[in-house]
Amino acid sequence: MGMPPTSKRLKWLPFLCVSPFLSGCYSQYDDGTTLTIKLALWIRLLTILIPLCGLATLVTLCFLPKKRPTLRLIMRILAIIAMVISFFPVICCSPSASTDSIIVSPVGMKRETGFWFAPTRKEIHWENVTEFDMEPDTRDRPFPGRVWTAHLGDGSTTSIPPGDIGDAAESVVRAKIESLGVKVNYTP
Repeated sequence: MGMPPTSKRLKWLPFLCVSPFLSGCYSQYDDGTTLTIKLALWIRLLTILIPLCGLATLVTLCFLPKKRPTLRLIMRILAIIAMVISFFPVICCSPSASTDSIIVSPVGMKRETGFWFAPTRKEIHWENVTEFDMEPDTRDRPFPGRVWTAHLGDGSTTSIPPGDIGDAAESVVRAKIESLGVKVNYTP
């Protein structure tokens, strides 16, 4: 008796490898009044696990070739260089994916992005907004994006860069803003 044959144990493996990608790149939670959009959990985990796995591989390679001291020394030097170079991305940038969020409530909209230790927050209160634009960014950039602009009652405007998460969830955000009674001008 014991374990089932290998083919039966591994038949779900392809599904498990692909399932995170089927869930999308963002998760949304709407409690009826407030819509919260964040990066999907699997992306937040991958941004931390992939660099850490790379570092673990380099550290492991330092200790594998015991019979060749020169190769072992070269591997240790490479691992130390890689750890120093990847310190900033692993410690500073990767956890920042967990702060990336958009919150749309009856009071206003908040956009948070940036480093986890110094996030950038943009906020708009609906009481001052006459209309809201969602349009392509017309500035000359290598990667064209979108820009969200709130037109305020005093004639000024406030722009919010939606980022990747905003681009992916733009239709959901637009529907929520429209449900709050704010006129949205959408340009595809």
